[in-house]
Amino acid sequence: MTFLKAAALFLGLLAPMAVALPASAATLNITKQDANGWVFNDTNGQNAWYIGASYTVDGQSRNNIAAGVFRLQATNPLDGNVRKFMAFCMSPLSWLRLPLDYTTGNDLNRTALTRLSALANGAWSQISNSRTAGAFQLAVWEIVSEAGGLDLTTGNFVLTGTSSNQAKNLAQGWLDQVDNGTFRPNPYTMTTFKADNTQHLLTNDPSPVPLPAGLGLLALGLAALAAAKARRAVI
Repeated sequence: MTFLKAAALFLGLLAPMAVALPASAATLNITKQDANGWVFNDTNGQNAWYIGASYTVDGQSRNNIAAGVFRLQATNPLDGNVRKFMAFCMSPLSWLRLPLDYTTGNDLNRTALTRLSALANGAWSQISNSRTAGAFQLAVWEIVSEAGGLDLTTGNFVLTGTSSNQAKNLAQGWLDQVDNGTFRPNPYTMTTFKADNTQHLLTNDPSPVPLPAGLGLLALGLAALAAAKARRAVI
């Protein structure tokens, strides 16, 4: 078997399991970009992209909740590097507490991770205003709450009201594309953060954190294949 064929085989074996691989554990201090303002604001106190939403999760109600994209920044305690990024809530029944130390990772099952990866890969690039940010947040809440089909009107997560029917319809359209396979998962389009007694977070910007575990395994595997090739060449 040639090195390239072996590498391709390794990649093929890695692909279906990569979505379930968490990022390497790293602790980051996460806070708002607008230190004296709202979590949806950017550094200049602007561009707050959100809609209003009411919903039930496992029978518990939340009314008039702001659903949109958080403007956050992460400080790496190892080198003091500060990185601004956008993120979404993965805990529809929890409240956000900041500033707080988060670690990379999550408590989700493989199905939810695969679906979130597909959503991020297919829809993140479309987030550009309140409607699209609100739609993405609604879709995230639906995915993390459901084991079956993705429908905002039924199941464990039910959207009971919204300030934007356009956002609701867009969210359902994206969920349909996750369900039917039009949106394909890509584990390197998202990073998750978790901490106790607060909302867990989803972002597509992995740059504040170390190399994801999947990429680390890939690098190790390719290095092993290269070493094996070198040994054969010497013999």
